[in-house]
Amino acid sequence: MSGDVAQVALGGATDDARRVTQQVQFITRPDGGRLYAALTLPVGSEPSAVVLFCPPTFDEHSRAYPIMREYARALAARGIGTLRFDYFATGDSAGTSDQFTMSSAVGDVAFLLSWLGTRFPGVRIVPMAVRMGARLLLDAIVGQAGAALAGRLTAPVLWDPVVDVRSYVFNELRATLSGALMVYGGQVVTREEIVKETLETGFCERRGYKLNQVDGYPVTRELLREVGLATETPEPWSYAEPVNVVITVRGATAAERPRTQLAALLPKMEFRSNEDIPYWNQQPLYRQTRDKLFAIVDEFVTRCLS
Repeated sequence: MSGDVAQVALGGATDDARRVTQQVQFITRPDGGRLYAALTLPVGSEPSAVVLFCPPTFDEHSRAYPIMREYARALAARGIGTLRFDYFATGDSAGTSDQFTMSSAVGDVAFLLSWLGTRFPGVRIVPMAVRMGARLLLDAIVGQAGAALAGRLTAPVLWDPVVDVRSYVFNELRATLSGALMVYGGQVVTREEIVKETLETGFCERRGYKLNQVDGYPVTRELLREVGLATETPEPWSYAEPVNVVITVRGATAAERPRTQLAALLPKMEFRSNEDIPYWNQQPLYRQTRDKLFAIVDEFVTRCLS
């Protein structure tokens, strides 16, 4: 392996600690950038399969982290390894937050899929992602990783996927404007003006308050261009291969609208809804939500590996 490795036993009970370990390391990208990675494995044997867990972006990254870690431990206890990581310029990986780009993150996913393929030869790889990590994962499979790992990659498993990143980033700017509204007691700018000024000058600022940001993370000119906000009409996007999708909603009827929206972009989607509150949007952990979510994802993983 490349990078420094620290290995720790996990689990409160003694037999849990014997069954699952976590190797924390920094994996070096081809360009020299270092990615924080946590490899959770069963003890005493090679994993029967490995999962690459692609996290969400912005503040959803930290909110989703605990449930991703918990599910990785549950998989390792069943003999399935998991690699979790931070994209370059996010979390504990190298780089600063204003260096984050879609293309760099897609490259990270493709690189780590290849890394897993080399680290665990002959073992099947389950690509899994949360929120915007879903779009990064699918772009990596289509653009770089799918052909190289043909026959070893299963259908992706996506949790509450964001695949229309243009709409996602534009809508997330609403929260930034809500914060500015509280600070200044009135609207000082529109979302369209944030996009326009950032594309023209690289930033948008009012009275010392930076507005080209989401959850405190900078939205750069390059990122706006990559997600399609530099043009009036975005390029069409879809993922034509099979994919497994689980979304978390308040009730069964609430699933119909996102199901329809996702089906237009993911025509071979296997869809399930988890009827409760999304963990990454609500604190603390809701055990019922976790158990339902894990049960659905377990079904997908079992089907992928059968």
